[in-house]
Amino acid sequence: SLCRRACPFPFCEEHKTPGLRPHTLTALSTHNPHLHYSVPIPTQPQFRDIAQPTPTMKVWVGNITVETTTPQLFDAFSSYGKILNILHRGRYAFLEFAEDSMAEAAVALSGTMLGGQQIEVASSKHQDKTSLPRRGPVTVFLAGLPEDCDLGALRDALTGLSEVPVGNIAREGNMVTVAIADPAKAADCCIDWSDKQILESTVKAFVGVKYQKRNPSSPMNMPPAVPVLLSVTRDVVGALIGREGATISRLNEETSTKVSIQKPAHGFEERMITITGNTLANVTRAVERIASIMIENGPESTTSLRVFLPYECVSHVIGKQHSSLNKIKEKSQAEISLVEGLPTLGPIPFDVSGVAEAIAAAFSGMYRKIAAVHSSSMRRGGYAPGELLPDLHLETTRVVVPNGVVKYFIGKGGATIKAVVKEFQASVRVEGEDGGDPTSTRTIFIRGTPYQQNLVQNAIFERLKEHLDGSFQVWMMIPARAVGSIIGRGGERIRSMATQTKAQIWIRENEAKETYVDIVGDFVATQVVQNHIRALMGM
Repeated sequence: SLCRRACPFPFCEEHKTPGLRPHTLTALSTHNPHLHYSVPIPTQPQFRDIAQPTPTMKVWVGNITVETTTPQLFDAFSSYGKILNILHRGRYAFLEFAEDSMAEAAVALSGTMLGGQQIEVASSKHQDKTSLPRRGPVTVFLAGLPEDCDLGALRDALTGLSEVPVGNIAREGNMVTVAIADPAKAADCCIDWSDKQILESTVKAFVGVKYQKRNPSSPMNMPPAVPVLLSVTRDVVGALIGREGATISRLNEETSTKVSIQKPAHGFEERMITITGNTLANVTRAVERIASIMIENGPESTTSLRVFLPYECVSHVIGKQHSSLNKIKEKSQAEISLVEGLPTLGPIPFDVSGVAEAIAAAFSGMYRKIAAVHSSSMRRGGYAPGELLPDLHLETTRVVVPNGVVKYFIGKGGATIKAVVKEFQASVRVEGEDGGDPTSTRTIFIRGTPYQQNLVQNAIFERLKEHLDGSFQVWMMIPARAVGSIIGRGGERIRSMATQTKAQIWIRENEAKETYVDIVGDFVATQVVQNHIRALMGM
């Protein structure tokens, strides 16, 4: 028999017992005088106890917005302990802590709001994998420095604390970033700089790596697919505007959006709010701020905001058997309900209730669906028939404007109108000749889906509203057979539309024997009337 300690000889008196005794290979030299080893052999075999859990020092953070920055992630999780590095990959990230207890405590942030969205936090399944790239420069983030610190003096201070060469130094948010050429030495820099007094401030240092997609375009980076339309009760309008417009001006500046509160000319009990912005994230922040102001000036800790969605996209937001809408409600923790009993079917109103963060998250979820539809459809040159709703048709409208202000929509060399055609893929042209009389009118021809009609008409209104008297006039071409459905028995329907919206509505016929609805009112009222007419015609 062989020795249990894998002795090379058939039997060994020293190892004949079943126990594992401490010894060294030097003892084996008694069997062979030519062996002279002095390497110690361990007392017990080095097997890891499989019952012992792997230390959890890294967490996974999911469902974050693409606009969320690395400093924002650090600010959200730094209260749970020392963060060594952050690997940021668009919609998710990995955060590595110094101790496993810190990572376990950070999981408690799952379900909270970050950047207007409810995030998910869990222990990472890849504890043994490094978060740092093997090559190329990496970034070390320094938190705790004053915003106006001298970057030149900072470079000198960092060089004095570490022997690692310091690359480019820049500011990102409320932090300072330092480029390190060798990823293997970035962790050494964090050790040398973290918790040190630098420029009279206690600094926290961590490594941050953010991977960008090759094609960064996504619905969240796009402008909202349609002008955002909200409504609020009249009693909060004063708080939203503020003294001499200070609150709404600050709101526009902080969110990089244009928030406009419409005059109550259309006769609704509520005031309409339009929001325009370059990105959906900016508009979402504006919605969250509006909801916060309403809560601050209300009796309860929650509020309700009415959001109007485009008629053609509601089916995508709701989904089959309300699946999409239920997911949005679950993630945002907001109450979302379709407003019923209103005569108009578009824009479709939804009541969104909850805390400000939940309302913003619900709004973001709904408009992300709309932006995705808008993006894919416009790349194909417009909506395909039946893509959004069955039997969706192209329609023709004409916007009537004074002759003297048409030039502001045409732009220099036709630049403005060409940009509108390129962006919205609708047929747009100015009709008639400039007779030199500024008091006469000209028409802007629009051919496209109802969705494109809304987009183009809003572009015209935004461009010309400073030159108009507050009213907007649209001719909506309709088939002659639809006149009875629009007017209703004894004119009941058309009178109801006019009473509700305070718009003036006529059924007319032009010289070419084309039937159209002449609508005059404020911009919101004209859009409500057009969508009501579409619903009556079954479009």
